[in-house]
Amino acid sequence: MPAPFYCLFVASFDRFLTKVERLHIETYKRLCKEFGGKFIRVRNDDKAMAIAAVARNYHISQIVIGESQRSR
Repeated sequence: MPAPFYCLFVASFDRFLTKVERLHIETYKRLCKEFGGKFIRVRNDDKAMAIAAVARNYHISQIVIGESQRSR
């Protein structure tokens, strides 16, 4: 089923990314574009609200949320 592909990164207002984290985000951005997707970056401390707002704005009907396999 052909459909647009979006990757979303929600950054916090009060937290700066480390150099390693910035490199990861750039890798995700490159991979997203490589697979024909659009990378979207927004700033919001309320992650759920940010995801919902982007989904509404881009008419997104399916959302896949993932996390790193590394333990915290």
